[in-house]
Amino acid sequence: MNLPPHTARSVRAILVGLVGLVGVAACGSSSPAPVTSTVASSIPSATPTTTPVATAAGSAQREVNPAGDIPDNQAFVPYEPSAGKFTVTVPEGWARTDTATGVLFTDKYNSIRVDTRPATSAPTTASIRASEVPSLSGSSANFLLGDVSTVTRKAGAAIVLAYHADTPPNAVTGRVTTAAFERYVFFKAGTEVVITVGAPVGGDNVDPWRKVTDSFSWSA
Repeated sequence: MNLPPHTARSVRAILVGLVGLVGVAACGSSSPAPVTSTVASSIPSATPTTTPVATAAGSAQREVNPAGDIPDNQAFVPYEPSAGKFTVTVPEGWARTDTATGVLFTDKYNSIRVDTRPATSAPTTASIRASEVPSLSGSSANFLLGDVSTVTRKAGAAIVLAYHADTPPNAVTGRVTTAAFERYVFFKAGTEVVITVGAPVGGDNVDPWRKVTDSFSWSA
């Protein structure tokens, strides 16, 4: 059918408009493209909150809250080595470790070490400074020398060396703490017995340490 020119143009405009509306509707009804989030991939995987502890004394983590004082009701029991040269009283229930030169008793960061060694003469403050101090400073982390003096105990005179140093790493936690040590050297007839007591700095173990060192006696 032939339409006048102006009518044909109107019809074409109407048809074009309808086609445009249909296209818009079709676009509106199509599914949106999926969105990929990068947030999840940017979150690192969970990591342990506990840092591994080194076992070397120089690099081990330090104990923040070391064990407290030895309780007032602590029971003590006598210890005598198989050689039978002496006896000394030690806290009951502490872990015992035999060493090449004696024995070590420990409870948390508290310790009592008893060593026996030959000696040609009685020690003096000068001889202890000359022999013990260099040895300890070379083998003890963060060694700090205190006083070297002569004290009297029930067994007689002893030379005592006071110092601070790091404890060996704890067998359970691997941690260390700074401890105050007192090293008592007793002598009789060519034999020295060295009793080293130690506890975390700040503790009050004066009475227990006096009890231990006063209990030392030579066998007849």
